[in-house]
Amino acid sequence: SKRLTHDELVDQVAVLFFGGYDTTSNVLSFCLNYLARNMDIQDHLRSLLIKAFPNGEEDIIKSGIEGLEKITYFSHFVNEVGRICPLSRALARDCLQDTNINGYSVKKGETVMVDNIGIGKREDFWNNMKDLEQFRPERW
Repeated sequence: SKRLTHDELVDQVAVLFFGGYDTTSNVLSFCLNYLARNMDIQDHLRSLLIKAFPNGEEDIIKSGIEGLEKITYFSHFVNEVGRICPLSRALARDCLQDTNINGYSVKKGETVMVDNIGIGKREDFWNNMKDLEQFRPERW
C-alpha cells in the first residue's frame, strides 16, 4: 500500500480542514481526531475499507455512499463520533400545539431545547451503560 509523503499529507489535511464548510469540516476533524487517538480502531476500519474496496478510490467512486453504508463498523464509528461530539450543543424546536412531555406542560409557541451533549452521556438513554465517556463504536 502506498503511503503519503509528508507534503501530500499536509495538503490533504489542509483540504479537509479548510476546504469543507462548517459541519462537514467539523465532522471530518472530529473523525480524524478519534482515528488518531485510537490506532486499534483506525487499523480495524482501514482493514475493512481495504477489503471492501480492493481497488481503492476507483471502487469507492463506483459504489458511492451505498458502498460505505454496507460497512457497518464505519457507520458505528461515525455514530459514536456524533454521540460524543454533536455538531450543535442544543436543538431548539417550537411547540406547534399545547402538549405534555414527561409531566412538563409546554404551550403552543414555546420553544423546547434539547441538550444534544447530555443525550449522548445520560445512562438512562443508553440502557444504563456505564462507559459513556469512552469512545467505543461497538456500542452501536
